[in-house]
Amino acid sequence: MFHKKHLIKEQVVLGKKESKRLRDVPAAVLGKEYLDSLESFWKKSDTITRITWEFSTGGLTAFYVVNGIPLMFSVISLPGDSHGMFPRKDVAATPTLFFFLLMRNYYKKEVMEMISLFGATVWCRGATSQYILSGAHLMMPGIVGIKEENSKTFQMGETVFICSIGTLCPYAIGLSTERLANRATSGKGVYILHCYKDLLWDSYFVVFNAFCGSLYPVLPSTFQANEVVELATPKLNTVNAVLEEKDDQETMENATDEVVRDCVPSNRDILIQTTLNILELEDGIIDFALCETIRALSQSMLPMPLTEFSPLLISNYPRIPGAKLQIDFKRTTYKKLLPYLLMRPDLVTISEEKKGNHFVIRINKSSELLRQHRRNYAEFLQTIHEPAKEEEALEAEQQVLRDGAKGGFKRRIVSIETLYSPKNGGAIELKRMLCTGLYMDQLEQRSLGETHSQSSLLAYNEDNNDFLDELYSRKHLCDNLRKYAKTRGLLDTEGKLHGPPFVQLKDILLPLASKLDEHMRITEVEELVFERLFSPVHQIAMETIQVINGAATSVTLITKTTKRGKLPKVLVFTEKRQGNKIVTIVRGLDAYGFDLTSLAAQWKHQFSTFCTVYDPSKEMTNVKQGTRIPLELQLGGDWVSKLKVVLGDEFGLPQHTLNFSGK
Repeated sequence: MFHKKHLIKEQVVLGKKESKRLRDVPAAVLGKEYLDSLESFWKKSDTITRITWEFSTGGLTAFYVVNGIPLMFSVISLPGDSHGMFPRKDVAATPTLFFFLLMRNYYKKEVMEMISLFGATVWCRGATSQYILSGAHLMMPGIVGIKEENSKTFQMGETVFICSIGTLCPYAIGLSTERLANRATSGKGVYILHCYKDLLWDSYFVVFNAFCGSLYPVLPSTFQANEVVELATPKLNTVNAVLEEKDDQETMENATDEVVRDCVPSNRDILIQTTLNILELEDGIIDFALCETIRALSQSMLPMPLTEFSPLLISNYPRIPGAKLQIDFKRTTYKKLLPYLLMRPDLVTISEEKKGNHFVIRINKSSELLRQHRRNYAEFLQTIHEPAKEEEALEAEQQVLRDGAKGGFKRRIVSIETLYSPKNGGAIELKRMLCTGLYMDQLEQRSLGETHSQSSLLAYNEDNNDFLDELYSRKHLCDNLRKYAKTRGLLDTEGKLHGPPFVQLKDILLPLASKLDEHMRITEVEELVFERLFSPVHQIAMETIQVINGAATSVTLITKTTKRGKLPKVLVFTEKRQGNKIVTIVRGLDAYGFDLTSLAAQWKHQFSTFCTVYDPSKEMTNVKQGTRIPLELQLGGDWVSKLKVVLGDEFGLPQHTLNFSGK
């Protein structure tokens, strides 16, 4: 429903009585057992804003925003494509996905069990989520498991939560149709109202992420860009297949229970034992950690001192329940990290810049060791290792809360670098050479002495194009180009005295040649490479430090985000309000990943004035769909001169990204 085009019809702040009635709805369902979690993000005194959207297909819905996040939604009238499907056209107030994710962040995984208090749950294959995320409804053949609310048979029009197999966190919310209530074998099973990646999600996720103020991911690891992946892959029977053999109501209920049991991972112990057997091989645990570290790195993060690379590798040890597999190099035959890395030249290249100072200068994501790592541990990483790392992170935050400490996070931009991303299209071998420094002669040398034709070597590397997903510096690409031209004897140094040398555009450089000119100066070739084959992007490195009781801890995280096109400007200006009161407005900090909610609290004390987060889109009626309106911080008084120092020195924003001259 929220995938459809819409207009903002109304925006109203609810009164105290109406706000209390709305909050009492989830409070009554949750009961005393879960009331603490509700209080953590929705207090009785919080202001609630009701925003009404009118859809192009005729539907009308309202959602209720608390602290900038929509926590509940209700349907006033369903869209036209639902006519005749349900006895009623309205839907009572229902929690949003943001509501359940906030519960999850408070209680971790245990909270997902209470979803059954709000409605039934159905499970689907991970691939099915791709269709739902793109705006489709859930068809009966896509349902592989059902768990009804409090074990009662639900009726048509009741709330249904949709999960991927092996998970408990829903990614979509809808209404059960008559086909689902009757356990039909075909037709539309769930009419989708709200889901991950719909317009409601996209409109408020940035604010939600900032509200969480977390150093760690606020989404489950299964929530990926275009799919919510499943965590178990046992043999599954669809509801339809089971029902074909069972006709009466009693066996129908048993069939549903059987399918639900099939959704529970049954091969977990076998998977763990298989993984342990692989890790028992020589250097198995260290190789695992090295491959996981390389997967997380990009070429743009290099060169990296070994002193920084070492803690990254050690922290990537495999997470297996009941097994202690932490890495201690002193107990290995290598004794130190450097001798081990020197034994893996196919994966990492080490350089000694100064005596005793070693750096990782190159990584090879096309190496056979990394390819084998992906094949051996794909299921283990997805179902055990990554969820366990996520749970560790959540537990660390919960421990801070349980200890009663006041925790927070400080963020500062470390660097903003212009890098280049390979464009889609042809000239794949030219791009491979520019990005990795590898070309056909080197591929032949790496084929372990076996004879391979050029076509077979290229076919072998068809699935080895991870380099296309990386970012590269201009120097890195130019160095590889010049090295290739020199090695292949394509440089013409006769004109060197009159400028840069000429290059013969042949072999893999041929796509750059024109009919009129097959010789160009090396500098012109470089410009042509960046014009045709690469797109510039800005990589923003941000340092996040955990602060407890006002003191910085050793918990630090460097995150890197990329932005295409021009860097957004941070605007700082003043406005006169009613009564000649001056208000300072800071717009655009959220585009760089700063937590506006915590900044508002920080600046409120720092400047001894009011400071609030404001969403300008609330006053806009004819905003084009997909247009992103930057959030604002509003402070009482004129603080422009002091904010010049704060934003530049404390936040690390470059001067060219700041605009103090007004709108």
